[in-house]
Amino acid sequence: MATINVTNDQKIKIQPILSASSGINSAETVIGGASNAIPPNFLKAGQNIKVTILGTCTSSATNASTFALRVGPLGTVSDAVAATCTACTAAASGTAVPFKVTYDLTVRTVGAAATLYGSCTVLNTGVTGLSDAAVKVTAFTASAFDSTATNFWMPTYVAAASTTTCTFQNVIFEII
Repeated sequence: MATINVTNDQKIKIQPILSASSGINSAETVIGGASNAIPPNFLKAGQNIKVTILGTCTSSATNASTFALRVGPLGTVSDAVAATCTACTAAASGTAVPFKVTYDLTVRTVGAAATLYGSCTVLNTGVTGLSDAAVKVTAFTASAFDSTATNFWMPTYVAAASTTTCTFQNVIFEII
């Protein structure tokens, strides 16, 4: 895990996945196994953060899938959840169905209790695999985080059961 050295007027774009993940299902896992450390006081009110997740999903049951964006000092699934997207219920069938999940976030406030607002969009090929709908857009549930400290930002995934398994091809993290 490395800290990103930037000034406040720079854009950040990180592509942490160099090869596809193994299948992830009923244990919450950091997607790509990589964390992105953002320096203290880097974020400013009004900045936009975009996280794009690309993968494929195989499902044989209608399980809920949860994507989360964890933020904190540890760089693990023990850090706090800053944004949760629970828009997906898998179809009862589908093998290696491509999908794309995008978080579009805006930093509303900064400080010891910084806040975010935004949405989570799920694009799924057809109505099988990760989602029973081709497109889902939801406002995510957000929690406060401390923007005055170095924080690791990590997208995570977990399915309600092992009968829905996702493989992740790429994660792109951008601060604009």
